[in-house]
Amino acid sequence: HDKLRDIVSVYDFGATGTGTTDDTVAIQAALNSGAQQIYFPSGTYKMLGTVTFTGRVAWFGNGNAIIQNDTVVLNVTNGTNSVVDNLQMQNITAPWIIYRNPANWSAVPSVVQSNGPGYQPTVNDGDVWPSLTTAQKNQDIGPQIYFHGNASNIQVSRITGRFVSILMADTINSMVNNCNFTG
Repeated sequence: HDKLRDIVSVYDFGATGTGTTDDTVAIQAALNSGAQQIYFPSGTYKMLGTVTFTGRVAWFGNGNAIIQNDTVVLNVTNGTNSVVDNLQMQNITAPWIIYRNPANWSAVPSVVQSNGPGYQPTVNDGDVWPSLTTAQKNQDIGPQIYFHGNASNIQVSRITGRFVSILMADTINSMVNNCNFTG
């Protein structure tokens, strides 16, 4: 009981960290356990679903824990005093992106499926948008952390990776800092 009041590892709930199995259920179980802090040891945590929670969340890594997901990783409602720190995040599926050549902005870019440099096309990319398929227009491009609801004092820090989105709605006095990701 004392351990559950303090810190638990996602391994304690069956996460493998191998990148080959879906760890979503294990990570949700760790969050539901009532532990004060959830620790992600070094490893690759493939998540094919979303972990949801109402209330305070505290997720910590050591900088070598990679969470792979193509959509919302963590969806928190009313998460006052939540912390997410020192995790890497990556998409699973290479998204359809645009790269524009800064030496020739007027050139029509090609749309490629890649994890390389570029950005997700939007309706504002009028030169390519009409040629995109519905799936390309509506793609989930990468992992997201989403806080919403009546919340304050949320800290998201030291998140690294590619195609990451951190969203906060209806929150106050909250901060995203010391991150290094392609968003």
